Amino acid sequence: MPTLRSKRTFGFTTAIAVVFTALVFGAASGQVDAPSRPKAQGSAAQEAPKPPTAAEPPRVLRCAADPEGRARVERALAGPVKLHFVGASLATLVAHIREHHKIGVVVDRKALDGLGITLGTPITISLEGVSLRSALNLILSQHELSYVFDDGLLTITSKSVADTILHTAVYDVGDLLYVEGADEPDYDSLIELIQWTIAPGFWGNGGPGSMAPLLDRLVVAATDDVHEQVGGLLSDLRAARKQMETEKGDARYAPIIGMSPAEARILEKLKERIDLDVDNEPLSKFAESLSKRLGVPIVFDQKALDDVGVSEATPITGSFSGVTVRTALNYILAEFELSWVIEDEALIITSKTVSSEKLLTRVYPVGDLLGEDDDDYETLSNAIQMTVAPQSWDERAPGSIMEFEPTKCLVFSNTHNVHEQVADLLTTLRKSRALVPPERRPARPHLRVYRLPAAAPGEARPSSEDLKKLLLEFVDPAGWKENGAGGLGEIRALPGALLIRHTRKGHEAALDLLGKFEVWDATMPWAMGLGGFGGGSQPAAGTAPAKGSP
Repeated sequence: MPTLRSKRTFGFTTAIAVVFTALVFGAASGQVDAPSRPKAQGSAAQEAPKPPTAAEPPRVLRCAADPEGRARVERALAGPVKLHFVGASLATLVAHIREHHKIGVVVDRKALDGLGITLGTPITISLEGVSLRSALNLILSQHELSYVFDDGLLTITSKSVADTILHTAVYDVGDLLYVEGADEPDYDSLIELIQWTIAPGFWGNGGPGSMAPLLDRLVVAATDDVHEQVGGLLSDLRAARKQMETEKGDARYAPIIGMSPAEARILEKLKERIDLDVDNEPLSKFAESLSKRLGVPIVFDQKALDDVGVSEATPITGSFSGVTVRTALNYILAEFELSWVIEDEALIITSKTVSSEKLLTRVYPVGDLLGEDDDDYETLSNAIQMTVAPQSWDERAPGSIMEFEPTKCLVFSNTHNVHEQVADLLTTLRKSRALVPPERRPARPHLRVYRLPAAAPGEARPSSEDLKKLLLEFVDPAGWKENGAGGLGEIRALPGALLIRHTRKGHEAALDLLGKFEVWDATMPWAMGLGGFGGGSQPAAGTAPAKGSP
């Protein structure tokens, strides 16, 4: 489990020293270069880049010797299949793909020989309506096989060989690199998120995968399978931000499932209520009957069943009335140490051990559950890890949880069951929070830096001391400690800057006045971790005060 970045805290004296040093020497170091013109709060130049529109170019471009041939294979893989094989040979599958999907298919004989597999190896499966990509994954995975494609050819090979064949792609991620108000891209957070949540053992430390930042893009060398996951995660992050911008009410914060429409449909079917009476019926017959009843493909992970000593002929018994399909299925399979996963547009019956290793990555918008402190991400994630399947997050477990500030999300990798528990917890937190009106929630002050523009030769501009006096007199005088009224706000005047600790509403009000003098919020990444007056913490650097917040 990755450890969320810790935030250091400093006293006010240290804060002034760091800010003063940055203001004096920042231009030389490149840390706090002032813009050529002050940016008004909320101006277009200050806003984070918007998600792409349908008219924009593709967000990912792959390097390929034969782009047209590769595109033809990708179109074929996305097309639907109709397969009913009972003991058919691998050669028959290859011929079927060539004939019905009009693409070239070759077999890596050397790799298959190493696994003791021939073109005569039998295949039994019945699939209809799923994509060719999913069908191949379901069929080949049972024999430790996989496929790769390039230059217009699809090659069936061993999984171990496929995992070493990398392709390079360029991902446009400019819209995911900037925290609101920040001028510098944060590549590290996005790279860290990808490497912790997608095939963690694949990147670095002997793994074959690699990525490098360049010009608001990530250049990634990975297998086709990993590329598909990377593209899916980036799409989910964008979907989360768009959802928070366009939806209303609870719909704004629904988790981004990241499933295909077919897989989401299976998940919904499992929620349906059912009456079921099974008496000493073979597992295969039960699965076939349930598949027809629900209208979803159900397949067996034969290798996993063999490992627990179960066959398709194993008799099962159960009687249920008015329960969900999921409940009935869980009860029936649990007796044989079996479970299920949704993958490749199908419901797969497998062992409990295998299902516990099948992690799903989902994006959870949590902006409404965060306060004004950057540490709130860690507080929220700790609450989840301590109360929802704690054993799945420890150092020996594969589950992970990461923050992603540009879209105000937490990103989890864990099993389907754990995801459901997390979603339930977040829903309950929101219901509990809604019981307290916003005006009754405690306001918490945090530290921000406001920078004054340099005066042109002969130009008269107010000093930081002048602006401090104006704020104390005209902006909620009772809200400042300096006025002796018991307020939460504090202010210090520095050469060329103001250091203000206040609530979000206090900062918003102060900026309304300061903006008239072309003063802007200069809180930057170098200021992260600076404590308030006498200690404390503050929100992520560059985060603008939200209107209407306490």
